[in-house]
Amino acid sequence: LRPDTAARLVEGLSRVAAAGFPNYFDDQRFGSFDPRRGFIAEQMAQGRWEQALQIALTHVYPGEKSKAKARKRRLLEAWGDWPACLSLAETAFERRCFALLAEQPGGFRAALATARREEQEMWLSAWQAFLWNEVLRRLVAAEAGAGEPPAEAPGVAGPYLFSRPTPRLQQMVIPLPGRGMRFSDPQAGLLLEDVLRERRLRPAQLEAELLPGLFLKSSPREAWVMPRSVRVDPPQPDERYPGFQRVSLRFTLPRGAYATMLIKAAVH
Repeated sequence: LRPDTAARLVEGLSRVAAAGFPNYFDDQRFGSFDPRRGFIAEQMAQGRWEQALQIALTHVYPGEKSKAKARKRRLLEAWGDWPACLSLAETAFERRCFALLAEQPGGFRAALATARREEQEMWLSAWQAFLWNEVLRRLVAAEAGAGEPPAEAPGVAGPYLFSRPTPRLQQMVIPLPGRGMRFSDPQAGLLLEDVLRERRLRPAQLEAELLPGLFLKSSPREAWVMPRSVRVDPPQPDERYPGFQRVSLRFTLPRGAYATMLIKAAVH
């Protein structure tokens, strides 16, 4: 770290240790999100099966090898010519999808259903986490003091806002959007409706069976995280990068909270 960043991190960690931070899902959750085409599960919920399948088969993931990127570009160029796509296919999922489409043009939903269940659940989890983050982000903005606007950190699927906690946020539990969701705080429920309306969705679409046996399942998630056993060592010279500093820290978080989000909260 640069010396000024190291100092800001150490100072921020003391603040976060005492006050906690918003329990956002971090960027790791959104690997399947395509900045231009959106979320696979959202396309499914809107009945756009071809768009959902296209993202699933041609989205370039962070850190993907150049060979895979080139193949996906060729698949996108050949999209609609299923025999040509099948000749380019290398993964088992690609082969299953394009073989099915070669026999049943328009069978996009059936093709999506051939994905591994773990992969399907990751598509749903990414979209569900995004919707939950949107509700929390708006709550943080609403709870921030008039003279102290929230700090903002960029994110792959939208910005993260940070502000001083309020007793209401520290105690709030927000359900993940899906079947069986119950909002103990009415404002959180209204904010979710706002998010859905902006995306031309209805709450009922969150309960639909998207693929056989696959639907969003609601569960409670705390809006605020209090880390435990936070220890921070003073900045030291970085042996690997002359002129920079390193900071060693230790902490414990509850299950489901992101260590990377604690770092973001500390430096913003």
